Amino acid sequence: MAVEARFGLHAAHGDLSEAVEYISKQRADKAEAKKMEEAERELNRERRKLGQRADGVHWVETKFHNLLMSMGYSSETARVALQQSNNNVSLSVQLIQEQPDLLNVACTSKFKVKKEMLQQVVAIGFDPRMAKLALQRHQGNVEKVVEELVICGGVIESERCTDVTDSDDSGECEQVDVKDMKKKADAGVKTGTKEEAREKEQLAYQRLADGMPTEEDDHLDLTLELEETFLRQYQTLLANP
Repeated sequence: MAVEARFGLHAAHGDLSEAVEYISKQRADKAEAKKMEEAERELNRERRKLGQRADGVHWVETKFHNLLMSMGYSSETARVALQQSNNNVSLSVQLIQEQPDLLNVACTSKFKVKKEMLQQVVAIGFDPRMAKLALQRHQGNVEKVVEELVICGGVIESERCTDVTDSDDSGECEQVDVKDMKKKADAGVKTGTKEEAREKEQLAYQRLADGMPTEEDDHLDLTLELEETFLRQYQTLLANP
């Protein structure tokens, strides 16, 4: 304070009111400089989060990123498009519109699926691997994920994704054949069908047995005509359990 006062009086040539004004201005200038310095540091942090452009020299500009998001594009789509176009907004829009698949691949490889998101989708009854892949593709939008999985029957065609039994949150995928998943699903259906058939057969046999004589060897005394009648009843029960 004393040093500041001396500098102020010296700058104002001993004029007290001018010295106060000078000191106030100096303080305001320092506060503004500090504020701008902090804003620049924050801007650089944001740039680093967005990553470098394709040229590997400069960073993706946050103002362009915000502009694309204001146009309705997702944060990740905007980021990847600006990377590929070296911060050219018009070219970014062109890439998004004309090469969405290319950008989707890049976005999917970067997006990290959170356990909470995955648990939400798996709880509905979908396969964890397909749920994880769909979450990557839709950038964690659970509503869109469920919609796609319902439409495609829980299996995304022509895609491969990692087993998610690990505790890792990364979005990396390894090769797991979807066709193999379908075969297993079909096998499960066939197994269930066979079990149902066996149950129907046992039920029909039991209902038929209820109408047969109870003595152990009484069925040996049945006439051929009666046996045929029981056989027809058995077939009818199989067809209509």
